[in-house]
Amino acid sequence: MHTDSRPSFELNITGLGAAGEGVGRLGDGRVAFVAGALPGDRVQARLLQQNKKHLTAELTAVVVASPERVVSLCGITACHACALKELSQAGQTRQKRDHVLANLERIGHVEPREDPGDLICSGDGWHYRHRVRLHAAWNGSRFELGYFSPRSHALVPVSACPVLWPELEALAISLAEAVSVLPRAAGITEAQLAFSRLVGRGVVRLSARGPLSALDALTRVQHAFGLEIVSGRERARFGNLDLCYDHAHADAFDLHFEPGVFTQACPAVNDTLVAAVVEALAGAVRVVELHSGIGNFTLPLVRAGHTVVAAEYDSRAVAFSLRNLREADLAAQVLNCSDEHVDEYFADCDAVLLDPPRTGARAAASRLARSGPGRVVYVSCDSATLARDAAILVSGGYTLESVELFDMFAHTAHVEVVARFAHLDSP
Repeated sequence: MHTDSRPSFELNITGLGAAGEGVGRLGDGRVAFVAGALPGDRVQARLLQQNKKHLTAELTAVVVASPERVVSLCGITACHACALKELSQAGQTRQKRDHVLANLERIGHVEPREDPGDLICSGDGWHYRHRVRLHAAWNGSRFELGYFSPRSHALVPVSACPVLWPELEALAISLAEAVSVLPRAAGITEAQLAFSRLVGRGVVRLSARGPLSALDALTRVQHAFGLEIVSGRERARFGNLDLCYDHAHADAFDLHFEPGVFTQACPAVNDTLVAAVVEALAGAVRVVELHSGIGNFTLPLVRAGHTVVAAEYDSRAVAFSLRNLREADLAAQVLNCSDEHVDEYFADCDAVLLDPPRTGARAAASRLARSGPGRVVYVSCDSATLARDAAILVSGGYTLESVELFDMFAHTAHVEVVARFAHLDSP
């Protein structure tokens, strides 16, 4: 009989890491990261990897449970995509708030002038996602779709996923069944799925390495009204892939999109996020928006009376933005470019809206610090890069007026932040 020789140990979990793993400290001073452990737990763990400063370990038992540990609606233990699913909603709120403020202080050496208040949530955090990205892997006999385990590419097949809208969950399960009969030559790598309740349909974008002929069996998938298959330079489309984003003002305008084009994961929280951004920019006549996407902020800002110059590097998103503006009979200047090409517009604007990917907006923050308008509103999905960029803005004469927190990704360690900066020299 094989006996696992890796050392085991007990420790108290005192915090959370950036990915939501439990964090504790051993007697020798090293920090231990334990996926599945929660603040307040005392756990037994088995060593996975280590160096002089820290180690990673797998949870083998909860010796004493945190008083905020709850029974999760999701019972899949191998998947840690929702690392906080067993932490109470109050516990998640506090941990996310503390994490954002700690990053601002530790990385950016800044703190907001106003208290951030409560984390803005929607419901109980289940059945909230309208889109999902699934990875694909060949298991030796068939393809599987699912999520990667933490710190590895071991696939956890999707059999149920209660953070997805039920309609999207049904589509994901149907797609997993459909790809399981494909030959290995199909070379599937990932699938992007999205559902729109406004139009009542779900669609799929499948990425592969094999020839399209090896994917012929996928021309129809149950619950999918449209399917796009992309393999190298080959592309095939079946059915209707056009979706409309579910948002609060759908009676006034549509936000068309397709899978593979960015949209906020939780439409209900996005409504409050958009309202906060529009409020933060009130009074600014001319706004320059970077990473403008399909027009999630652009259209509401134009409707609120702002003159908007919107820059976006993804040409597909630009095409949807222009379409959405045109169909809503609204006008904005939309630039298909990266943010380094919009310097000339900074001089004539009253405010800049930044909504970058997780890598942040270091270059834009540096240019704004040298010569920027009186107001900057920064929408961030990564508080570490926000803190880095906040330090740059503050070095250029801005103050961090406030931050608002939005739970766009319930049961994960991620949090969306709206940070408002004002220049000291502005009236």
